[in-house]
Amino acid sequence: MPILFSQELLISVVVVLLVPLYLYLRASCRSKNPSVLPTNWPILHMFPSLVANIHNIHDYGTLVLAGSGHNFRAHGPPGTGMRFFITCDPRNVRHIFTTNYTNFPKGAEFAAIFDIMGGSLFTIDGELCLRQRAKVKGVLSNPRLVARIAACCRDKVKNILLPLFTHMASTGTPFDMQEMMSRFMFDLAATSLFGVNPGLLSPDMPPMDAAVAMDIVMEVGFLRHVMPASCWKLMKQLNIGPERKLRMAHRVLRGFVVEMMKRRKINTCHVGNDEEQDGVDFVSSFLHDPDYADDDLFLAMMIGYMVAARDTIGTTLT
Repeated sequence: MPILFSQELLISVVVVLLVPLYLYLRASCRSKNPSVLPTNWPILHMFPSLVANIHNIHDYGTLVLAGSGHNFRAHGPPGTGMRFFITCDPRNVRHIFTTNYTNFPKGAEFAAIFDIMGGSLFTIDGELCLRQRAKVKGVLSNPRLVARIAACCRDKVKNILLPLFTHMASTGTPFDMQEMMSRFMFDLAATSLFGVNPGLLSPDMPPMDAAVAMDIVMEVGFLRHVMPASCWKLMKQLNIGPERKLRMAHRVLRGFVVEMMKRRKINTCHVGNDEEQDGVDFVSSFLHDPDYADDDLFLAMMIGYMVAARDTIGTTLT
């Protein structure tokens, strides 16, 4: 009897979960003007709508935000009690990130999700955030650094990117524009930070291990956002699933920063005067600052700034 009862219970649960999904898919296929906004089902909430559009999730999310006036409240997975407020309204974005950002702390959960950047501007709040924000603002307004970034960008486009496009066009070689822009922005970001060119944008197209690792960090960060913390923390302890990939990505990124710092030190020795490097790259403003003497904090900061420098402009270009 207990086995029979368990089987009946399992069948009942499966029916309760699948019937709303079937009805939603059937209604979506038959309707000539289907509603863009996801249906909020009992128990399952918006999960059926997410599953039905998982193959086209970015376009679907755009349609949902457009159909809801640029702001949308969403429920998390069943049983989690999670709630989300999603916005693409420029006024809200400006209010949250610029005008009144002190009223929107990231919190400990956000810092845990992006633990590889722990202690950097990307994850901290309060007085530490204000101090680091002011320092970064001062560094980025340095005329020598601005001139170095502009010259580096111009040289990359003129001497590498355009000749590479010309060669591929003349030989009829297909290429992925998004990958090319990703390589371009990665080189530009690394050169601005470390004063060293990693050389991803070159005719031989070297492996993009560090860039791929950055993508994994952001992808797994998104997964950590939408699943209960207990789930991803258990996977992290067991070193399985996406957490296994994330651990390997952490190793790759830390190794990349260490390698860039070694190459920077070699370049500085060739120059013969460390002061020549001051102000011409981002990292020079933090090397002799006692607040950032801790190696783990320094690595976390450099990885955070690499993500910020590459993804914001790279996404816009593609």
